[in-house]
Amino acid sequence: MQKKVIALAVAALASGAAMAQSNITVYGIADVVGTSFNTNNAVAGNLKNQRGFDDGAVGSRIGFKGLEDLGGGLKAEFNYELGIAPTNNINQVGTTAATGATLNNLNTRTAWVGLTSNDFGQIAMGRFHALGWVFQANSRPWGGIDPIRTMTNVQGISSNTSDRISNAIQYTTPTYAGFKVTGQYSADARANTSEQNTNDQTYVGGTTAGRQQIYLLGANYDQGPISAMALYRHVAVPSDLGGVAPTAAQRAKQEYGLRGAYDFGVAKVGAVYQRQQLKDAITVNGADYKVGYMYGGFVTVPFGAKFLATLEAAKSKGDQSQGGYGYMVNGQYLFSKRTSVYAQAGYMKMNQENAAVTQLGSYGSTGIEAGKRLTGFMAGILHTF
Repeated sequence: MQKKVIALAVAALASGAAMAQSNITVYGIADVVGTSFNTNNAVAGNLKNQRGFDDGAVGSRIGFKGLEDLGGGLKAEFNYELGIAPTNNINQVGTTAATGATLNNLNTRTAWVGLTSNDFGQIAMGRFHALGWVFQANSRPWGGIDPIRTMTNVQGISSNTSDRISNAIQYTTPTYAGFKVTGQYSADARANTSEQNTNDQTYVGGTTAGRQQIYLLGANYDQGPISAMALYRHVAVPSDLGGVAPTAAQRAKQEYGLRGAYDFGVAKVGAVYQRQQLKDAITVNGADYKVGYMYGGFVTVPFGAKFLATLEAAKSKGDQSQGGYGYMVNGQYLFSKRTSVYAQAGYMKMNQENAAVTQLGSYGSTGIEAGKRLTGFMAGILHTF
Protein backbone atom coordinates (compact mmCIF):
# COMPACT_ATOMS: atom_id res chain seq x y z
CA MET A 1 0.00 0.00 0.00
CA GLN A 2 2.80 2.39 0.92
CA LYS A 3 4.52 1.74 -2.43
CA LYS A 4 1.29 2.59 -4.27
CA VAL A 5 0.95 5.88 -2.39
CA ILE A 6 4.57 6.82 -3.22
CA ALA A 7 4.03 5.92 -6.89
CA LEU A 8 0.90 8.07 -7.07
CA ALA A 9 2.74 10.98 -5.43
CA VAL A 10 5.59 10.75 -7.95
CA ALA A 11 3.11 10.58 -10.83
CA ALA A 12 1.30 13.65 -9.49
CA LEU A 13 4.55 15.61 -9.23
CA ALA A 14 5.56 14.61 -12.76
CA SER A 15 2.13 15.62 -14.07
CA GLY A 16 2.33 18.98 -12.32
CA ALA A 17 5.77 19.65 -13.77
CA ALA A 18 4.54 18.78 -17.24
CA MET A 19 1.54 21.11 -16.87
CA ALA A 20 3.78 23.93 -15.66
CA GLN A 21 6.12 23.50 -18.64
CA SER A 22 3.51 23.84 -21.40
CA ASN A 23 6.23 24.60 -23.95
CA ILE A 24 7.81 21.12 -23.73
CA THR A 25 7.32 18.98 -26.85
CA VAL A 26 7.57 15.19 -26.97
CA TYR A 27 8.32 13.77 -30.41
CA GLY A 28 9.65 10.58 -31.96
CA ILE A 29 9.83 8.01 -34.74
CA ALA A 30 8.80 4.35 -34.74
CA ASP A 31 10.47 2.57 -37.67
CA VAL A 32 10.87 -1.21 -38.13
CA VAL A 33 11.89 -3.18 -41.24
CA GLY A 34 12.25 -6.70 -42.48
CA THR A 35 15.64 -7.17 -44.17
CA SER A 36 17.41 -9.54 -46.53
CA PHE A 37 21.10 -9.09 -47.47
CA ASN A 38 23.28 -11.29 -49.66
CA THR A 39 27.01 -11.03 -50.45
CA ASN A 40 29.59 -13.12 -52.30
CA ASN A 41 32.12 -12.80 -49.46
CA ALA A 42 34.78 -15.49 -49.56
CA VAL A 43 36.59 -15.31 -46.20
CA ALA A 44 35.48 -17.96 -43.72
CA GLY A 45 33.45 -16.49 -40.87
CA ASN A 46 32.32 -13.39 -42.76
CA LEU A 47 28.57 -13.14 -43.08
CA LYS A 48 27.21 -13.95 -46.55
CA ASN A 49 23.47 -13.79 -45.87
CA GLN A 50 21.37 -11.99 -43.27
CA ARG A 51 17.61 -11.97 -42.85
CA GLY A 52 15.50 -10.65 -40.01
CA PHE A 53 13.90 -7.57 -38.48
CA ASP A 54 15.73 -4.44 -37.37
CA ASP A 55 15.55 -0.71 -36.72
CA GLY A 56 14.41 0.96 -39.92
CA ALA A 57 15.95 3.10 -42.63
CA VAL A 58 15.10 6.33 -40.80
CA GLY A 59 15.78 5.11 -37.24
CA SER A 60 13.55 4.92 -34.16
CA ARG A 61 13.88 7.54 -31.41
CA ILE A 62 12.10 9.57 -28.76
CA GLY A 63 12.90 13.19 -27.95
CA PHE A 64 12.01 16.05 -25.62
CA LYS A 65 12.56 19.71 -26.47
CA GLY A 66 11.62 22.85 -24.63
CA LEU A 67 11.60 26.60 -25.08
CA GLU A 68 11.20 29.39 -22.51
CA ASP A 69 10.80 33.04 -23.45
CA LEU A 70 13.07 35.09 -21.16
CA GLY A 71 11.99 38.43 -22.61
CA GLY A 72 13.82 40.99 -24.70
CA GLY A 73 14.16 38.55 -27.60
CA LEU A 74 16.11 36.03 -25.46
CA LYS A 75 15.01 32.39 -25.12
CA ALA A 76 16.27 29.31 -23.27
CA GLU A 77 16.19 26.00 -25.18
CA PHE A 78 17.02 22.37 -24.54
CA ASN A 79 16.84 19.08 -26.43
CA TYR A 80 17.21 15.47 -25.24
CA GLU A 81 16.90 12.80 -27.93
CA LEU A 82 17.30 9.06 -27.32
CA GLY A 83 17.76 6.37 -29.94
CA ILE A 84 15.65 3.23 -29.51
CA ALA A 85 16.21 -0.34 -30.72
CA PRO A 86 12.61 -1.42 -31.38
CA THR A 87 13.22 -5.10 -32.16
CA ASN A 88 15.56 -6.10 -29.31
CA ASN A 89 16.96 -4.87 -26.00
CA ILE A 90 20.35 -3.53 -27.17
CA ASN A 91 21.41 -0.62 -29.31
CA GLN A 92 25.16 -1.09 -29.78
CA VAL A 93 27.17 -3.54 -31.84
CA GLY A 94 29.86 -5.38 -29.88
CA THR A 95 30.53 -6.18 -26.24
CA THR A 96 31.02 -4.05 -23.18
CA ALA A 97 34.74 -4.82 -23.34
CA ALA A 98 34.93 -3.43 -26.87
CA THR A 99 32.79 -0.33 -26.39
CA GLY A 100 33.29 0.43 -22.72
CA ALA A 101 29.55 0.91 -22.37
CA THR A 102 26.62 -1.04 -20.99
CA LEU A 103 24.46 -2.58 -23.70
CA ASN A 104 20.90 -1.36 -23.29
CA ASN A 105 17.88 -0.20 -25.24
CA LEU A 106 18.45 3.57 -25.15
CA ASN A 107 21.39 5.66 -26.30
CA THR A 108 21.78 9.43 -26.17
CA ARG A 109 21.61 10.95 -29.63
CA THR A 110 21.59 14.59 -28.47
CA ALA A 111 21.57 16.36 -25.10
CA TRP A 112 22.16 20.10 -25.00
CA VAL A 113 21.00 23.37 -23.45
CA GLY A 114 21.44 26.85 -24.86
CA LEU A 115 20.39 30.48 -25.16
CA THR A 116 18.92 31.99 -28.32
CA SER A 117 18.71 35.67 -29.23
CA ASN A 118 16.75 37.08 -32.15
CA ASP A 119 19.64 39.44 -32.86
CA PHE A 120 22.74 37.38 -32.02
CA GLY A 121 21.82 33.75 -32.76
CA GLN A 122 22.18 30.69 -30.54
CA ILE A 123 24.96 29.39 -28.30
CA ALA A 124 24.60 25.94 -26.75
CA MET A 125 26.67 23.28 -24.97
CA GLY A 126 26.40 19.49 -24.69
CA ARG A 127 26.12 16.68 -27.23
CA PHE A 128 24.94 17.50 -30.75
CA HIS A 129 24.27 16.06 -34.16
CA ALA A 130 27.66 16.80 -35.72
CA LEU A 131 27.59 19.15 -38.70
CA GLY A 132 28.94 16.25 -40.74
CA TRP A 133 25.82 14.28 -39.77
CA VAL A 134 23.58 17.23 -40.65
CA PHE A 135 25.36 17.53 -43.99
CA GLN A 136 25.05 13.81 -44.75
CA ALA A 137 21.42 13.50 -43.59
CA ASN A 138 20.40 16.25 -46.01
CA SER A 139 22.50 14.84 -48.85
CA ARG A 140 20.21 11.85 -49.24
CA PRO A 141 16.49 11.25 -48.67
CA TRP A 142 16.80 7.76 -47.12
CA GLY A 143 19.01 5.55 -44.99
CA GLY A 144 18.97 1.77 -45.06
CA ILE A 145 20.69 0.38 -48.17
CA ASP A 146 22.26 3.78 -48.65
CA PRO A 147 25.08 4.14 -51.23
CA ILE A 148 25.96 7.77 -50.37
CA ARG A 149 26.45 6.91 -46.69
CA THR A 150 28.27 3.65 -47.43
CA MET A 151 30.64 5.15 -50.01
CA THR A 152 31.50 7.87 -47.49
CA ASN A 153 32.24 5.09 -45.01
CA VAL A 154 34.53 3.42 -47.57
CA GLN A 155 36.84 6.45 -47.40
CA GLY A 156 36.48 6.90 -43.63
CA ILE A 157 34.99 10.38 -44.04
CA SER A 158 33.62 11.51 -40.69
CA SER A 159 30.11 12.50 -41.63
CA ASN A 160 29.30 8.83 -41.95
CA THR A 161 31.46 7.25 -39.26
CA SER A 162 30.75 9.87 -36.57
CA ASP A 163 27.15 10.92 -36.17
CA ARG A 164 27.37 12.97 -32.98
CA ILE A 165 29.83 15.34 -31.30
CA SER A 166 30.18 15.27 -27.48
CA ASN A 167 31.74 17.59 -24.89
CA ALA A 168 31.03 20.36 -27.36
CA ILE A 169 30.01 23.99 -27.80
CA GLN A 170 28.02 25.22 -30.77
CA TYR A 171 27.19 28.66 -32.15
CA THR A 172 24.60 29.37 -34.88
CA THR A 173 24.01 32.76 -36.46
CA PRO A 174 20.53 34.15 -37.04
CA THR A 175 19.04 33.29 -40.43
CA TYR A 176 19.29 36.06 -43.03
CA ALA A 177 17.36 35.54 -46.28
CA GLY A 178 17.64 31.77 -45.88
CA PHE A 179 21.36 31.79 -45.02
CA LYS A 180 22.97 30.82 -41.69
CA VAL A 181 26.36 29.63 -40.41
CA THR A 182 27.04 27.11 -37.61
CA GLY A 183 30.32 26.34 -35.85
CA GLN A 184 31.13 23.43 -33.49
CA TYR A 185 34.18 22.73 -31.33
CA SER A 186 35.04 19.80 -29.08
CA ALA A 187 37.99 18.22 -27.31
CA ASP A 188 37.58 14.84 -25.64
CA ALA A 189 37.75 15.54 -21.91
CA ARG A 190 37.71 11.89 -20.82
CA ALA A 191 41.05 10.17 -20.31
CA ASN A 192 39.60 6.83 -19.21
CA THR A 193 39.68 4.36 -22.11
CA SER A 194 36.75 2.44 -20.64
CA GLU A 195 34.56 5.50 -21.17
CA GLN A 196 35.32 5.77 -24.87
CA ASN A 197 32.49 5.09 -27.31
CA THR A 198 33.36 4.28 -30.90
CA ASN A 199 30.18 5.99 -32.12
CA ASP A 200 31.39 9.39 -30.89
CA GLN A 201 33.28 11.73 -33.13
CA THR A 202 35.38 13.07 -30.28
CA TYR A 203 36.45 9.76 -28.75
CA VAL A 204 39.49 8.11 -30.29
CA GLY A 205 39.97 4.36 -30.46
CA GLY A 206 42.94 2.18 -29.59
CA THR A 207 44.42 1.19 -26.26
CA THR A 208 45.76 4.64 -25.34
CA ALA A 209 43.39 7.45 -24.38
CA GLY A 210 43.75 10.64 -26.38
CA ARG A 211 42.25 14.09 -26.61
CA GLN A 212 41.30 14.85 -30.20
CA GLN A 213 40.29 18.40 -31.04
CA ILE A 214 37.50 18.72 -33.59
CA TYR A 215 36.52 21.90 -35.47
CA LEU A 216 33.48 22.01 -37.74
CA LEU A 217 32.02 24.85 -39.79
CA GLY A 218 28.87 24.70 -41.91
CA ALA A 219 27.08 27.26 -44.07
CA ASN A 220 23.45 26.55 -44.98
CA TYR A 221 21.09 28.09 -47.51
CA ASP A 222 17.42 27.02 -47.48
CA GLN A 223 14.86 29.12 -49.26
CA GLY A 224 12.10 28.27 -51.70
CA PRO A 225 13.00 25.23 -53.83
CA ILE A 226 16.75 25.48 -53.08
CA SER A 227 18.63 23.72 -50.27
CA ALA A 228 22.44 23.82 -50.06
CA MET A 229 25.28 23.43 -47.56
CA ALA A 230 29.07 23.78 -47.50
CA LEU A 231 31.03 21.89 -44.81
CA TYR A 232 34.56 22.10 -43.40
CA ARG A 233 35.97 19.77 -40.71
CA HIS A 234 39.43 19.77 -39.15
CA VAL A 235 40.73 17.05 -36.82
CA ALA A 236 43.93 17.62 -34.83
CA VAL A 237 46.22 14.79 -33.67
CA PRO A 238 45.38 13.76 -30.07
CA SER A 239 47.53 15.65 -27.62
CA ASP A 240 48.16 12.94 -25.03
CA LEU A 241 48.92 9.70 -26.87
CA GLY A 242 51.90 9.10 -24.59
CA GLY A 243 54.38 8.53 -27.42
CA VAL A 244 52.16 5.96 -29.19
CA ALA A 245 51.75 6.52 -32.94
CA PRO A 246 48.21 7.64 -33.84
CA THR A 247 45.89 5.13 -35.49
CA ALA A 248 44.23 5.80 -38.84
CA ALA A 249 41.16 7.14 -37.02
CA GLN A 250 43.35 9.50 -34.97
CA ARG A 251 45.29 11.00 -37.88
CA ALA A 252 45.15 14.74 -38.43
CA LYS A 253 42.83 15.40 -41.35
CA GLN A 254 40.80 17.97 -43.21
CA GLU A 255 37.46 17.34 -44.85
CA TYR A 256 35.31 19.34 -47.24
CA GLY A 257 31.76 18.86 -48.47
CA LEU A 258 29.33 20.55 -50.81
CA ARG A 259 25.74 19.52 -51.39
CA GLY A 260 22.70 21.00 -53.07
CA ALA A 261 19.13 20.12 -54.00
CA TYR A 262 16.40 21.74 -56.10
CA ASP A 263 12.70 20.91 -55.94
CA PHE A 264 11.15 21.28 -59.41
CA GLY A 265 7.72 20.20 -58.15
CA VAL A 266 7.52 17.24 -60.53
CA ALA A 267 10.82 15.97 -59.08
CA LYS A 268 13.44 16.86 -56.47
CA VAL A 269 17.08 16.48 -57.58
CA GLY A 270 20.16 16.57 -55.31
CA ALA A 271 23.92 16.09 -55.58
CA VAL A 272 26.80 15.79 -53.06
CA TYR A 273 30.61 15.84 -53.11
CA GLN A 274 32.92 15.11 -50.15
CA ARG A 275 36.71 14.98 -49.88
CA GLN A 276 39.07 13.91 -47.10
CA GLN A 277 42.79 14.65 -46.90
CA LEU A 278 45.05 13.15 -44.22
CA LYS A 279 48.09 15.04 -43.01
CA ASP A 280 50.19 11.87 -43.25
CA ALA A 281 49.54 8.92 -45.57
CA ILE A 282 48.44 5.56 -44.19
CA THR A 283 48.75 2.13 -45.78
CA VAL A 284 45.59 0.51 -47.18
CA ASN A 285 45.98 -2.95 -48.72
CA GLY A 286 49.72 -2.33 -49.20
CA ALA A 287 49.36 1.08 -50.88
CA ASP A 288 49.61 4.66 -49.58
CA TYR A 289 46.33 6.41 -48.88
CA LYS A 290 46.16 10.14 -48.22
CA VAL A 291 43.22 11.54 -50.22
CA GLY A 292 39.76 10.08 -50.74
CA TYR A 293 36.55 11.47 -52.15
CA MET A 294 32.91 10.53 -52.74
CA TYR A 295 30.27 11.92 -55.06
CA GLY A 296 26.65 10.97 -55.54
CA GLY A 297 23.12 12.14 -56.16
CA PHE A 298 19.44 11.36 -55.95
CA VAL A 299 16.12 12.10 -57.63
CA THR A 300 12.72 11.82 -55.91
CA VAL A 301 9.55 11.75 -58.03
CA PRO A 302 5.99 11.96 -56.62
CA PHE A 303 3.27 9.89 -58.29
CA GLY A 304 0.05 11.50 -57.16
CA ALA A 305 -0.38 12.55 -53.53
CA LYS A 306 0.38 9.18 -51.93
CA PHE A 307 3.43 7.60 -53.57
CA LEU A 308 7.08 8.72 -53.78
CA ALA A 309 9.88 6.97 -55.71
CA THR A 310 13.57 7.72 -55.07
CA LEU A 311 16.70 6.67 -56.96
CA GLU A 312 20.11 7.20 -55.29
CA ALA A 313 23.63 6.45 -56.55
CA ALA A 314 27.19 7.12 -55.34
CA LYS A 315 30.84 6.37 -56.11
CA SER A 316 34.01 6.75 -54.02
CA LYS A 317 37.72 6.56 -54.83
CA GLY A 318 41.04 6.97 -53.00
CA ASP A 319 44.67 7.52 -54.02
CA GLN A 320 45.26 3.94 -55.14
CA SER A 321 41.77 3.21 -56.54
CA GLN A 322 40.37 2.27 -53.12
CA GLY A 323 36.62 2.70 -53.26
CA GLY A 324 33.44 1.35 -54.74
CA TYR A 325 30.03 2.26 -56.09
CA GLY A 326 26.38 1.56 -55.38
CA TYR A 327 22.78 2.45 -56.13
CA MET A 328 19.41 2.10 -54.40
CA VAL A 329 15.74 2.52 -55.33
CA ASN A 330 13.10 3.29 -52.69
CA GLY A 331 9.31 3.45 -52.86
CA GLN A 332 7.13 5.00 -50.14
CA TYR A 333 3.34 4.94 -49.81
CA LEU A 334 1.83 7.62 -47.55
CA PHE A 335 -1.26 6.62 -45.57
CA SER A 336 -1.09 10.04 -43.85
CA LYS A 337 1.43 12.75 -42.97
CA ARG A 338 2.62 10.58 -40.07
CA THR A 339 2.31 6.97 -41.26
CA SER A 340 3.74 5.27 -44.33
CA VAL A 341 5.14 1.98 -45.63
CA TYR A 342 8.27 1.74 -47.73
CA ALA A 343 10.46 -0.76 -49.56
CA GLN A 344 13.95 -0.45 -51.02
CA ALA A 345 16.39 -2.55 -53.00
CA GLY A 346 20.10 -1.84 -53.47
CA TYR A 347 23.39 -3.04 -54.93
CA MET A 348 26.96 -2.16 -53.85
CA LYS A 349 30.35 -3.23 -55.21
CA MET A 350 33.80 -2.73 -53.67
CA ASN A 351 36.93 -2.17 -55.76
CA GLN A 352 39.55 -4.91 -55.46
CA GLU A 353 41.97 -2.39 -53.95
CA ASN A 354 39.60 -1.38 -51.20
CA ALA A 355 39.73 -2.71 -47.65
CA ALA A 356 36.56 -4.53 -46.61
CA VAL A 357 33.64 -2.42 -45.40
CA THR A 358 32.63 -3.95 -42.08
CA GLN A 359 29.52 -1.97 -41.22
CA LEU A 360 26.52 -0.75 -43.21
CA GLY A 361 24.26 1.55 -41.23
CA SER A 362 22.61 -0.35 -38.37
CA TYR A 363 23.57 -3.70 -39.83
CA GLY A 364 26.96 -4.13 -38.17
CA SER A 365 27.41 -7.78 -39.11
CA THR A 366 26.80 -7.21 -42.82
CA GLY A 367 30.13 -6.37 -44.46
CA ILE A 368 31.49 -6.36 -48.01
CA GLU A 369 35.00 -7.70 -48.71
CA ALA A 370 37.43 -6.19 -51.20
CA GLY A 371 36.30 -6.89 -54.75
CA LYS A 372 32.95 -8.29 -53.57
CA ARG A 373 29.36 -7.09 -53.82
CA LEU A 374 26.18 -6.88 -51.76
CA THR A 375 22.54 -6.99 -52.81
CA GLY A 376 19.81 -6.12 -50.35
CA PHE A 377 16.08 -5.66 -49.90
CA MET A 378 14.12 -4.20 -47.00
CA ALA A 379 10.50 -3.25 -46.32
CA GLY A 380 9.19 -1.37 -43.32
CA ILE A 381 6.54 0.65 -41.51
CA LEU A 382 7.29 4.23 -40.45
CA HIS A 383 5.31 6.37 -37.99
CA THR A 384 6.22 9.81 -36.61
CA PHE A 385 4.68 11.49 -33.58
